[in-house]
Amino acid sequence: MTEGRDAVKQLFADLANHWESFSIVPDEFIESGDTVVVLSHAEAKGKQTGKEVKLPWVHIWRFSDGKATEVQALTDTALAAEALGTL
Repeated sequence: MTEGRDAVKQLFADLANHWESFSIVPDEFIESGDTVVVLSHAEAKGKQTGKEVKLPWVHIWRFSDGKATEVQALTDTALAAEALGTL
C-alpha cells in the first residue's frame, strides 16, 4: 500500500496516462466525529477506448487534530476497467 503526499501526487499524475478526461463530483458529505464520508461520482472518458463512464465513488476521510490521517476511496473497478478496455 502506498502512503503519503507523494502517493497522492503519483495517483493524479497516472490518471492522465489512462483517461482522456476525469473529474470527481461530490454529491453528499456525511460527518460523524473525526470521520467524513463523501458520496460522489466521477465523469470520465477512457483514453484508449473513448468510452465515457459515470463511476460511483465513496471517499472516507479520517481526521486527527484537523489534519487528514487516512483516506480510503472505493469505486466500481469493473466499470472502470470496461471503460479503459482492460476487462
